Amino acid sequence: MKQILKNPLWLAFAAAVTVGALGLASAADARPRLTGEEELAKALTGREAGKPVDCIYLPTITSSHIIDRTAIVYESGRTLYVNRPRNGADQLNDSD
Repeated sequence: MKQILKNPLWLAFAAAVTVGALGLASAADARPRLTGEEELAKALTGREAGKPVDCIYLPTITSSHIIDRTAIVYESGRTLYVNRPRNGADQLNDSD
């Protein structure tokens, strides 16, 4: 391992990879971020709202997605359920 670290070509390669990774991260951050409402609209594009339901059967839920400060979207097969909390939606964070 010490031999690799002393090799100038290896150090140049490691530096290039690090700089490249930083460049990709900043490029991803440079994209315009959608608002919660825009992200929800995008997720629901081409779909038609069904009748509202009071509850969903959790064992059929295959995934859920938090949309910042807006809603929680649950997926069950090809059906999406949107939960817009009356209180606390401003606390929703997609990194949770």
